[in-house]
Amino acid sequence: MDKVLRPPYSMHMFWSKEDDAYIAVSPEFEGLSAFGGTAEEAAAELNVAIDATIEVLEADGDPLPAPLAAPTYSGQFRVRLPKSLHRRLAADAEREGVSLNALVISRLSAADAAEAACRKLIAASQRAAPAGERRVAAALSHPIRALNAANTPAGSLAHVPSPQGVRFAVSTASE
Repeated sequence: MDKVLRPPYSMHMFWSKEDDAYIAVSPEFEGLSAFGGTAEEAAAELNVAIDATIEVLEADGDPLPAPLAAPTYSGQFRVRLPKSLHRRLAADAEREGVSLNALVISRLSAADAAEAACRKLIAASQRAAPAGERRVAAALSHPIRALNAANTPAGSLAHVPSPQGVRFAVSTASE
């Protein structure tokens, strides 16, 4: 390939236990992957594979895939919801003396923080538990799934609604 700068294609890296190697892929080039003993080796091999693929595409007169752009966010989106929920949220906002927008932002932020805390709690409990007690239900990785996993043989979950959101208490069961 000529020493012309090629478009900046994206790269995803992951470890393959089965292959005992790092695998690098580029979403813009479906099916293209490269292996390496280190992440750096896999990345270098993927760049070689991308360059070779570009040469073939150009030689055949085929268009190059467009590089994926990093997403940008405006901070706005439209949500459709049931009228009954809209009514309850509007009443809560009025009762709290805030705008509906401020109330929804507050509730979404609280739910996002609760989900992150739940993930940290589960990770910590799995690290701290003796091997025989590492039976925290896999569903607990997400609060909605956590509610569905309550009282399973793998463990129990108590959820307590509060004004600040939902608090979770996880206990693990012994083998």
